[in-house]
Amino acid sequence: MTFSSEGVGLSLQEALSLPAVARQNPELLTPSSGLDRTVRWVHIIGQDRPAHLLQGGELVLSTLPRMTEDRPDLAHVLGDYLADLDSVGVSALAVEVLENRPKLRRALDTVAAERETLSCAAELTPILLFSRVARFIDITQALHHELVAQQLVNHRSAAPAWDPIISATTNLLNDLAAPGSLPAAEAQERASALGMPRNAAYFPLSALLPGSPDESTEHQLSDLASAVRETAAQLRIPALVGVAGQQQLAVLLPAQERSTDLPGSAMAQTARRLCRGLETTAERRRTQQPLPRHLLASSERLSPLLDIWSGINEAAAIARSAELVTQTEADQGPAPRPHYWTADHLGMDGLLAHLAKDPQTAWFLRRYLDPLDTSEVPEAKEIIRAALNTGGNKAQMARDLQLSRPTLYARIDRLERALGIPLKGESLALLYMALRLEALSR
Repeated sequence: MTFSSEGVGLSLQEALSLPAVARQNPELLTPSSGLDRTVRWVHIIGQDRPAHLLQGGELVLSTLPRMTEDRPDLAHVLGDYLADLDSVGVSALAVEVLENRPKLRRALDTVAAERETLSCAAELTPILLFSRVARFIDITQALHHELVAQQLVNHRSAAPAWDPIISATTNLLNDLAAPGSLPAAEAQERASALGMPRNAAYFPLSALLPGSPDESTEHQLSDLASAVRETAAQLRIPALVGVAGQQQLAVLLPAQERSTDLPGSAMAQTARRLCRGLETTAERRRTQQPLPRHLLASSERLSPLLDIWSGINEAAAIARSAELVTQTEADQGPAPRPHYWTADHLGMDGLLAHLAKDPQTAWFLRRYLDPLDTSEVPEAKEIIRAALNTGGNKAQMARDLQLSRPTLYARIDRLERALGIPLKGESLALLYMALRLEALSR
């Protein structure tokens, strides 16, 4: 899947109207240049002469870091900088200049006013000013999202160009899906023709496109599959990549070993290396041809070729559980993510995430959480979490909660009376499960 910038873009007015941009209150210093320019892409740039990095149509964001207050020629340098941008036809320059840079602000006002007097003012680069700290990362993410969405819409009517090796792998997976439909010798022969060692077992990974499918899903799968193949080839990792569902790829890593200790095995290390490589590929392509958002997960065992779908399905189930867990944790801020998900990474949350949206769990939450709200015990939920984390060690709980022991004992006593169960053993586990269900259901 190849993105083209032709016919894609927002007007500068539309870009400035995006919430992530509008709330930063940009001020247009050159009204003559207007807001009808097309924004093709957005870049954060700190160089003095950035034109050689640009192709035209970009919104350039900068703090002008090299234009320091001790420079005597700020207006001249700024004029040259803008002339450099004029030469490639960027859509606009948006700069952050705060109160602690008064000389630069005066130079900016002077240069903007001079450009407004020119007969060609309407053709020159518009200048936008952020006079407060601007979150450039929010602006770039918002614009990238809108522009990539346009690119995907423009490509939705055309069928994606599938790599022939990926197509052949997909056909092999489809033929293996029905038990007994493909003789073992033929299956091994076809895998061998795709570059795999004969009689190998496979370590299956699932790559899942999260969210609901839409018209762009097939293009995204094709793009992701090609990126996985490209990354594996660069790292010299043998791998089969094929479509295993509407939003799912299967990535099969061949292994001659039959280790039962997969988490520490060479295959698990190879999988981590591939996933790290894919992260590098995604970062390299972030500003020009971004990879679709995806989750990677693995089975916990090697699978023979004829039984490969048992491993693929296991990896896919872990990926779907990881999707639910990451969705429900979105409001809790960024958290470390594994290169690929396993059952160990998910733990109990992987199971509870499937139950959290089920209305049939309401009775369970009502029984164990309602008393917490009516107990009038300060930090009731924190006390439960501390009890679980410390194994019920009250001295450690008091330290963690920064409470005196008598205060903690009194609160535990009131909490147990409100709940009607002791804060230990199975009862404590049930309370913690209720808290996790509540968190995952938000």
